[in-house]
Amino acid sequence: MAEGEFKYKEPPVKKPEGPTLYQIIGVSPKASKNEIEKGYRDMAKRVHPDLGDAAEKKARNESMQKLSAAKDELLDPVKRANYDSHLEKIEAERIKQERAEASERAYEEKRKTQREEDERRRVAVESEERKRQEDEKLKREAERLSKEELERRRVEEQEAKKREEDEKAKKRGYDLGEKLSAWIYTDEGRAEEKRLKDLLTWASKKQEGILSVFESQDERARKIDSLVMDMVNGNSLETWGYGVDLARYIRNRWEGEGLEEDQVKSRFSKLERQLIEIAHAKQYDDEGNYNRDRAVPVNLEPGSYRHRYDYNTAKIWNRQLYVIGFKEGWKKIKGLRG
Repeated sequence: MAEGEFKYKEPPVKKPEGPTLYQIIGVSPKASKNEIEKGYRDMAKRVHPDLGDAAEKKARNESMQKLSAAKDELLDPVKRANYDSHLEKIEAERIKQERAEASERAYEEKRKTQREEDERRRVAVESEERKRQEDEKLKREAERLSKEELERRRVEEQEAKKREEDEKAKKRGYDLGEKLSAWIYTDEGRAEEKRLKDLLTWASKKQEGILSVFESQDERARKIDSLVMDMVNGNSLETWGYGVDLARYIRNRWEGEGLEEDQVKSRFSKLERQLIEIAHAKQYDDEGNYNRDRAVPVNLEPGSYRHRYDYNTAKIWNRQLYVIGFKEGWKKIKGLRG
């Protein structure tokens, strides 16, 4: 083609405005002649001017005209073929346009991804260079620091660690002091103690059987109190002294309630811990003529009696602060001052 010669360009296919003829009649593009006629009749029943209000007459006339025109065109084989061809061109143009747009989006996304990757690499290189420079600077700074400065920092860190350990030791003692004092000086503690003693009393009656009717309530209460106070030195309710028989009945009771073995063990561990706490609380409160600092408990876990006053084994940094904390926690609940 010579330069400047006109090149024919096919005009774009004009998309129909509003619904297609098939949509107007309410049938599919594959509808037969009979289906088109039936669709026309069904739709005419909905939009016929004589079937609506007077206010709708104009709109219904327009709808009826469009319906009739659609039917006439679709029932004419030639016109329908031309119309279908036009719809096919529109659909092909739509698909072509969508593909072109998708291709353009993919291209732009690829370019964007590449730009982002290039930017990430650039940032990574700059970051690595900054890190290298900072490392060199820190190295030079560390070398510049004198031995005296390094020693000063070491001492400060040790002192800070010691203060932290001191605070932990005092808080640990304070928390235990509060807990033990609560058994004696709070309604909740006394109620829980009563619940535990009621459980032991029930087991005691079970153990005595018919003989329980001959034992006085005071005598049984003294045995229970003695059992509880013996928990200061005891290891396990299930393995020593008067508690062995009681533990058996308590275990049977819990098993009868449907508890699994691990649940029973967990309950026994809690029960023993509580009894040990009660015993230590009463001992600390009642005894006045002994070295109270040595009497402050550390480890009350069942089975660990030999460590209950062992500050070294318990890894307490400052024994004196632990004792001070214990007494402060105890006095807080008791309501004393000073």
